[in-house]
Amino acid sequence: MSASAPESSDVPTPDSEAPEGRPLDLLGLKGRPMNERVWPSTYAAIDRAGYVNLESASSGDEGATGAVFRAREKTTLRLVALKVILEPMRERSRQQLQRERKMLCADDLPSSAVRFYSCIESPDGSHQPVLVLEYIDGQKIHHYAKARALGIRELLALSGELFREVAALNARGVLHGDISPNNVLVETNGRLRFIDFGVARELESVLPSESSVDHVGTKGFTREDVLNGERRPEAHDDVFSAAALTIFLLRGERLESSGIASTGAEHLEVQRVARGLRSLGAPVDVVRALISAVGPESKSAGAAAIAATIERSFEAQRAAAQRRRFLVVASLLLLPFGWLGYQGWKLVRSERGAALERSIEELDAALRLRPNLSHPAVVAALNGRNAQQERFRAALRAEDLDTALMIGPAFEKQLRAALELSRELEVVEPLRAALGVVLDEMPWVKDLGYISDRWAALGSRKLALGELLDRGSVREAWTELRELQAGLAQLAAENAAAVRAHQARADYHRLEQSVAERLRALFPFVACTRRAAEGDRLLASGLFDGPGGTGAFGEFSQAQAELRKFLASEETPEETRARIAADQERDEKQELRISALEKERQSLEQAMEALRLELKDVGADRDREVSMRQARERDVVALEAAKGAADLELAGLRERISLFEAEARAQSERQQGRSWASCVGMEFVWIAPQAFYMGSPDNEPGRDRDEKKHRVELSRWYAMARTEVSQGLWREVMGPISEPWKGGEFVIEGGDVAATHIGWGDAVEFCERLTQLEKAKGSLWSGFEYRLPTEAEWELAARAGSSEAYSFGMDSKALGAHAVFVGSRDGAHPHHVRSREPNAWGLYDMAGNVWEWCLDAAEVSDNTIVSSTYRGGIVDPLERRGELRITRGGGWGDRAELCRSAYRNYASPGAAGAGIGFRPVLAARP
Repeated sequence: MSASAPESSDVPTPDSEAPEGRPLDLLGLKGRPMNERVWPSTYAAIDRAGYVNLESASSGDEGATGAVFRAREKTTLRLVALKVILEPMRERSRQQLQRERKMLCADDLPSSAVRFYSCIESPDGSHQPVLVLEYIDGQKIHHYAKARALGIRELLALSGELFREVAALNARGVLHGDISPNNVLVETNGRLRFIDFGVARELESVLPSESSVDHVGTKGFTREDVLNGERRPEAHDDVFSAAALTIFLLRGERLESSGIASTGAEHLEVQRVARGLRSLGAPVDVVRALISAVGPESKSAGAAAIAATIERSFEAQRAAAQRRRFLVVASLLLLPFGWLGYQGWKLVRSERGAALERSIEELDAALRLRPNLSHPAVVAALNGRNAQQERFRAALRAEDLDTALMIGPAFEKQLRAALELSRELEVVEPLRAALGVVLDEMPWVKDLGYISDRWAALGSRKLALGELLDRGSVREAWTELRELQAGLAQLAAENAAAVRAHQARADYHRLEQSVAERLRALFPFVACTRRAAEGDRLLASGLFDGPGGTGAFGEFSQAQAELRKFLASEETPEETRARIAADQERDEKQELRISALEKERQSLEQAMEALRLELKDVGADRDREVSMRQARERDVVALEAAKGAADLELAGLRERISLFEAEARAQSERQQGRSWASCVGMEFVWIAPQAFYMGSPDNEPGRDRDEKKHRVELSRWYAMARTEVSQGLWREVMGPISEPWKGGEFVIEGGDVAATHIGWGDAVEFCERLTQLEKAKGSLWSGFEYRLPTEAEWELAARAGSSEAYSFGMDSKALGAHAVFVGSRDGAHPHHVRSREPNAWGLYDMAGNVWEWCLDAAEVSDNTIVSSTYRGGIVDPLERRGELRITRGGGWGDRAELCRSAYRNYASPGAAGAGIGFRPVLAARP
């Protein structure tokens, strides 16, 4: 870390003093302005912890909440940076201290982040906290650029590295929150490093909070709404800061507004920034990416995409330079050799078309895995996709590069926009549905016009929200969603007040109806009725419960109290008794009615008893005969039940014996190196019962929240199919006319190609038919069947004895030898089932090629799989609850981290796409 002279500030210091000034002398800081803010007891604590400063260290570097010193550890002579928290009594300083410690202590933090060594703290607060950090021997990024007089190419290269490091931070779930010239250092070897993680946060998967937050960031490099505390920073805010820093490096000045617009009054500001960048020689696509990133609502593709854009601009410049050199040389040749220049030009255009085709295939594969492709907005966004794709592919096949390069970019943009829309709708739609449930199912007081009108208006807003989402207007939908949520909350509160007011009105009117006619003409009674009428007016106007009892509830409550007081003073004893008698008369009438019904019931019972007495003598012999027959029937039923129990016990014993014999045979066959072959020639590998650890450790790259590492025991032998079910095996079992992949996209046909477009129910039916075929041949043991593997059975087979990310180790660069995935670049479609190396147990394609169905059901909450069986110490787990189904293994269109042994995915049972297949197991019924 670099050092600069601190500024003094009045900060209260504790009463404790440093011993005889020794720490000040050792640290070389005595008499400097920094001493006014660093407590003497803090120097003493630094000295006790074993740190002294270098003789050549000039001063400390002071920030908003801390001062940084260069120091040396006494024992190891290691250089470190000591960051003193200047105002530990402030809540914000304490929060930033804890946040920086938490961020820098993460195991998987990228190497660009400053390293955390330890913290010098005092439980009783007798000295200021001190963070012991890695000392970075470098310069702030703008000083580095100025000292070396970097040109436009060198500055863009430095900015490309900046965006790559920001993408690495965000990929590890870290949001820096304050990327500015003071917080980005460049080492002497040109390596970028990030410091000051005091406002860093963990990226969250939920929507940003609307509540106020701390004011964080640096003006000119942080959005104004974040600086003003209107919302929390998100991933695109780091992209904004990196883009603003790049513009600062190129132009030497900060943005005049943090969040410039591309339309309206600030259009001139956009033109000025863009014109300034172009005048410096920045490529057009780089300028466009930077301007998009600093827009008012950034929708840029992210830091990695901007870094790639900068890299592509360099590649384009290099390619252009190479073409120019080539053309110069070619022009010097004789005319017969002029065709070489034309061929080189065609080669460059062909490579551009191939790159465009790969990008389109990746986007199309990602889209096909989205769960909301049938949403009207997504359907509209993809309108004409198939025709465009066919035209693009036809142009490439015909080597018509002009047409391909004209169609391709627009088609790629359409796919990218549809993918982004699908992701946004996946977040918005559940919220809209939840508000609809509240609106439709809450017990509203709809007989009140005020409530019913408001309810109807909110219903219209809900319909309007649905129309906005169907049109794909997600930004407008967010505004409408927030307003609908606020309106529902307010109406619910008013509805509760209306219920209370209604109850008070009913209580009053019950009392009013019992008042004697003589009293109704008296003024107090009339005053009560007037107050009740006022309550009715307030109730109709929606004033249910005002402050100080001014609402309808207060009016009716007061009217009832006044009426009771009036009756207590004016009602005569006779009228009171008459009123009570009227109540009693109503009660007596009710009792008389009940008594009459009781007498009627008793008379019916007496008639029934008489009938029984008449039949008793006539049917005595019949009764004895029936009784004897019933006794014999009971004896027969008891004997049959005993026989059935014995048969069940015998069948269970036979099945257990069969299972024992089958497992013994499986163990014997495995020891002899033999595998099981089904009646249709499908090979199965025997796997012994054993305990193992499912899930992944916290530090495994690409790990998800639902991969908790836990111990599982499988108690029975089972045999896993050596390969995924191929198209040939599917036809062999299901019949020659059953080809669900026929005519589907991303499909090549072949007997050994993995069968796809198969739903969970179809895979279960395949296993049942294969079981019946095997039983018909008499070669299947009792109690065994072909079925889908449980999630635990699948992962044990995939690991093949390994506890690392893949069956072959941790290095994802070696995955291409074992899996067909997006990084293998050998065709965006399912492949032959033995096209890669098997794992240590001889199983092919356990990673990649196609996703494989499992037997387990699944429930999903917040994009996380929830399983009651995914816990330690469980034996033979199988989740049966949930409407979704587990898929495992990754596919041809997925990244390397999705092909890990522990990665869990899910899909609807009816999902049948080009990326889903299965493999059965031979095992006992679960």
